Amino acid sequence: MDFMSDSLADGRTLRTFNVLDDYSREGLGIEVDYRCPVSE
Repeated sequence: MDFMSDSLADGRTLRTFNVLDDYSREGLGIEVDYRCPVSE
């Protein structure tokens, strides 16, 4: 599991939640959301 984030040109934050299989490195699921709070 991993979180990634980036900013769009209009300033909104885009976050993804990725679930990967460690053996095959296959992406099992990716959730994308604009409203996920960024905790730092």
